Amino acid sequence: MKITGFICWCGLALTIIIGSLIPVQAVEQVPSILSDKVQHFIGYAVLSIAAVSAGRAWQQKGMMIFLSFLMGIAIEFIQPMTGRYFETGDIIANSVGLVAGVLIFFLSSSALDHWARKA
Repeated sequence: MKITGFICWCGLALTIIIGSLIPVQAVEQVPSILSDKVQHFIGYAVLSIAAVSAGRAWQQKGMMIFLSFLMGIAIEFIQPMTGRYFETGDIIANSVGLVAGVLIFFLSSSALDHWARKA
C-alpha cells in the first residue's frame, strides 16, 4: 500500500462521510451550483482516483474501490438516522463516479506512459 495515496483516500473518505451525515438543515444553508447527483459523482470519482493511487497491486486497488463502494452504500443507510434521506440515485451516482474515476486514472496513466516513452 502506498502511504500517501492511502492518507489521501482516508481524508477524502472522511470528508465525504462528514458531508453526507451532517443534518439536512446545515446542508440547505450552503449554496451550490452543482446538483446533488453531480456532487456525488465528482466526490466518488476523486475518491476512486485516490483509492487506485493507494494500492500497489491490482488486489489492493480493487479492495480500495470496493471499500469506497461499500462506504457509499453504508452512508445511504445511515442518513435517515441523521434527518436525511436514503436515495438509490445517490448510490448510482456514487458508483458511476467510482467507475469514471478509475477510467480517468488509467487513461491518464496510459497517456503519461505513452508521452514518457516518446520523450
